[in-house]
Amino acid sequence: MILETLGSVAILLIFANLCWAQSVGGGSVQSGSSAGGGEQSGFGLGAPMPPQYMASPYFATPFSGGTRLLPSLSVIGGYDSNALYGLTSGGSDQSLFQKGSPDYFVNTTASLLLQQSSSYIEGAVQGSFSSYNYLKNKDLDFTGWNAGATAVLDKTLARLIPRSGGSLTYNYRKSQQVYAFDPSDPATNPTFDPNFNVTRGIQAARAETTTTVGTATGYYDASSAVRLRTSYSYAVNFFGVPQRGTIAIGNFFTTKSHTASLGSDVRVGPADTVGIQYQYTRTTFSANDASAENTGFFNEAFKTHGATVTWARQLSSALMASVSGGATYLLQSESAGGSGVAYQGAASIAWRPRVDTTVGINYTRGIYPSFVVGAGPAINDTVTAQVNHIFGPRFLGSVSVGYARNTTPGFSAGQNDFTFTTYQANASLSYQLFRNLSTTFTYTYGSYDQQFDQQRFQYDRHLVLIGLTTIWK
Repeated sequence: MILETLGSVAILLIFANLCWAQSVGGGSVQSGSSAGGGEQSGFGLGAPMPPQYMASPYFATPFSGGTRLLPSLSVIGGYDSNALYGLTSGGSDQSLFQKGSPDYFVNTTASLLLQQSSSYIEGAVQGSFSSYNYLKNKDLDFTGWNAGATAVLDKTLARLIPRSGGSLTYNYRKSQQVYAFDPSDPATNPTFDPNFNVTRGIQAARAETTTTVGTATGYYDASSAVRLRTSYSYAVNFFGVPQRGTIAIGNFFTTKSHTASLGSDVRVGPADTVGIQYQYTRTTFSANDASAENTGFFNEAFKTHGATVTWARQLSSALMASVSGGATYLLQSESAGGSGVAYQGAASIAWRPRVDTTVGINYTRGIYPSFVVGAGPAINDTVTAQVNHIFGPRFLGSVSVGYARNTTPGFSAGQNDFTFTTYQANASLSYQLFRNLSTTFTYTYGSYDQQFDQQRFQYDRHLVLIGLTTIWK
């Protein structure tokens, strides 16, 4: 994932112990459980898989069970070459758009992590408060909140129904920034929920954004080779009035989505697993108006019915690949653009060529809500790649790139046509100065191309960060 959130540095270091435990013990990712612990049956599409991120044991904060509280504080200084998201080119009516301006800022983040491990539940609760203060553009100053909780219920459910398990996850974020790629890292955040990535490469204007996602998963092992699984997710992405940026004021739409899935994984050989899944989504929209959230008024937008087949193969103890394909039927009114069928799919490679290095490459394609320009469905293609390396007992490095393209479905003639193309690259180095103190340097580059209303708008952005993080272990 592309790490753009400044406060994520503190979270990354706190949760590094989870990744180190995986890299040493060969932990597996189960299709019916979220990361964070719990008894595992050793079966699933992702088992075993090299971790996406590894941490040096010097960074690790081992957790042997019981209850633990970890507070942390980070202070990060940054340079933003385009704090106002000003255009590089495009736009016939320049009065609608702000000119870019380089600026410096300071981000202070206080975080708290509570971990719990018992004979009934494995879980974690985390929260953070961040303040952003700019040197030139003082009207960009803001405060933000993050909160998350996860509970792996395998131990409890197995007592009620043998060979069953499940999890509950909740995430909340309030910010004045809309991130093209969600900054959460599944390998370093035990409350991570993949459904929290609601933007999927769309870099919109600065606006007050509140994102809430709750997910429940469950599974039942019918045999040693067959797992049945189900999940439900509810997500709300609420926007206030745009503050600054290249999107015209009033073009945000608050989205509310329900997603339910039902599927099965079958191990067909020592190294091969085949899965099938049906997924249903229902998405509604409201205007960019706080009263819409307060009254609960949402207009029906679209529904989808999708089916996919997945094949995963463990090529070696350090290399795993998977590929999936299928189709989605989009159902919406004729006035909104009509219905049609689009193909969906995904592919991934997870590789650990050395004990101190991991490589991950992922591709996904599907239909997701568009929250700017036109309320309706968008076909999204996203590709991400990341390499992580341990240079020494105190020195970590990471390089990642991301590409995303969001377009109007070809059969949605009634919807406003748009295309959002995003390229983003990130490099990060972390060094442990003392037992409870570390420093991190991060550089991020983004290039954004937006086309709608027969106009094209382009801009780029360089972000340089350096900071200190302390964790009270």
